[in-house]
Amino acid sequence: MIIYFSSASAEAKYPLTSFDKALYKLGLENVNLIKLSSVLPENASIVRTLPRPIKIGEIVKAVYTHITTNKGIASCGLAVGMKKGGGGLFYEYAQHNASQKEVKQVLQEMIKEAFEIREWELDSIEYALTEAKPSHHYATALAVAAFFDK
Repeated sequence: MIIYFSSASAEAKYPLTSFDKALYKLGLENVNLIKLSSVLPENASIVRTLPRPIKIGEIVKAVYTHITTNKGIASCGLAVGMKKGGGGLFYEYAQHNASQKEVKQVLQEMIKEAFEIREWELDSIEYALTEAKPSHHYATALAVAAFFDK
């Protein structure tokens, strides 16, 4: 399994079109997303670029978070904690008027706590963070981990 792990932000006239534009920036604008919870399969590899061309209407499973605003700043992110020996967990967080640094700190704390609950040994954490600052309309911050078969 290949997991495309990235983030983007975008501005548009309406909340939903700003979300769609963020998907466009990630190359995921023409897919149907199915939201997953948080488990990273043991055989998965994380990539930062889209692993293959997308078919229009393709169903893509993903862990994602987003936040939309028309004033101030909106930040969001995903963290993936990798377990020693393979596998791991995704955690997502989105907040108005928070910096990417604050989002990253909360994500790190949640990953560490989740690993403690499971009594897993944490190998490393990767992040996909972004923030949105609207200038005229609505802005969406979006972070995604999209699952693709090899």
